[in-house]
Amino acid sequence: MRSWPPNKTPNEARKLLQTRHWAFALSAAFAIVPLCGLLLAIAIGLLLGGIRSVFAALPMLYLVVVLSLPPLLLGGVILEVALRLGHGGWAIALLTGALVALVYFRLLLGISPRNMFHGILIAVLGLPYAGVFWLTLRNQVPKAFTR
Repeated sequence: MRSWPPNKTPNEARKLLQTRHWAFALSAAFAIVPLCGLLLAIAIGLLLGGIRSVFAALPMLYLVVVLSLPPLLLGGVILEVALRLGHGGWAIALLTGALVALVYFRLLLGISPRNMFHGILIAVLGLPYAGVFWLTLRNQVPKAFTR
C-alpha cells in the first residue's frame, strides 16, 4: 500500500496531472450520479406501483444530476489545492468529499443534520464521489501519488 498514500503526495504531483486527467476523473465521479438516480427512480417507481410510476419518477433523475455537479466541482478544486500543497492522498480526498457533502447540504440546500447520525449519513454521501475521483486520478497517473 506504499503507492496508496493516505495524506502525503509528492510536491510535483500537480505537474504530472493534466487537464484531461482531471476531466476524466470528474466524468467518472459524475457518472455515479445518473446511475444512482436511475436506480432510485426505478426503486421508487416499483414501490409506488409499477412501470408507469418508474417513468413518473424519472424527472427526479434530472434534479439529482443538476444538484450534484456543484459539490463535485468544489471537491475537485479542493483536491487540486491539496495536491499542490503535497497533501493529496486518499484519506484527504475522502475527508474532502465528506466535508463538501456536509457543507453543500447545509448551506446550499438548507438541510441541517438533526443529530450526529444524520450528520454522518450526509457526510457518507460524499465518500463514493471522492473515492472514485481520487482512484481515477491515481490510476491514470500513478507517479503522482507515490512517494
